[in-house]
Amino acid sequence: MPRKMTTAEGRAMARARWSRVRAAEGEPEAEARRRLTRAKADRAELEVRVRRFELVERAKVERAVFDFARRMRDAWTLWPARVAAPLAARLGADPHAVEAALAAEVRKHLEELSRDPVPRLGAEPAGEAQRDYASA
Repeated sequence: MPRKMTTAEGRAMARARWSRVRAAEGEPEAEARRRLTRAKADRAELEVRVRRFELVERAKVERAVFDFARRMRDAWTLWPARVAAPLAARLGADPHAVEAALAAEVRKHLEELSRDPVPRLGAEPAGEAQRDYASA
């Protein structure tokens, strides 16, 4: 039965193979080590920023924004039914007519808002680049 390789022997073989691959690719070993060190530092920095909640997963942010927008839409569509009766009493108007008018206006406003595109995450707000350019 063949002898098992020690951890140190395995690491030595991996280092030797890594050096041969780098040499075959024409990249100096020092440059490859520098790139590897930089990549490890970048990864560590990202991990720290995630732990500090400076960075979050894009999918989670998109879901949270979608859920928030849906709750706001639902709240606004229910608002006319909640305020119509007290408002109609103050105005001396028909509560059903007031509710229908408010509901129509809320629906119209929500439709207008739905046509306004949601900015892409990480993108500059619309018009900012133009203002900066104009002031330069």
